[in-house]
Amino acid sequence: MRRFLKEIKAFFSLNRAAPLEKPQDFNRRIPGNSPDGVYPVREVKRDKGNSLTGFTFIEVLMACLILAFALIPIMLWVPVSIQSKARTEQKTAGIFLAQAKIEELRAKVRDNFGNNFSVDSASFSPPYQDYRYTIVDDVYTYLKTISVQVWHVGRPQDNTTLYAQMAPR
Repeated sequence: MRRFLKEIKAFFSLNRAAPLEKPQDFNRRIPGNSPDGVYPVREVKRDKGNSLTGFTFIEVLMACLILAFALIPIMLWVPVSIQSKARTEQKTAGIFLAQAKIEELRAKVRDNFGNNFSVDSASFSPPYQDYRYTIVDDVYTYLKTISVQVWHVGRPQDNTTLYAQMAPR
């Protein structure tokens, strides 16, 4: 057991090279079979001009080129993703605003069925002042069809239209 512990201690006490240690100072202890736990030191031989640690300029340059070619498609995708996110947020807010306006109109129509609730291009109150809506009320005697169209001022072509039909009670 003592010998095993000595070997473990000796293994962890080996001189290890730092990542950018000079090759001429690079010594490695090689495990031996000596009973006293002292290991011989062997000089690492190398050819002139070869480096044992670090990267060459060409290797770094090639890594940078590969990284640049990999990042170009990602960087081209980022602005498209941001625009898509903004459009989706505007569309979602428009749908919720249209639903809220339909519910508001249902309560008004229930109280005053005979009134005309048509509105031409009005804006919502803050924080949704950038959204506009139009209400078209098809007034019939027994069935009222109301359509609410909501859009963002930045993208009026992306509008949301919801319909509701109500009958008198």
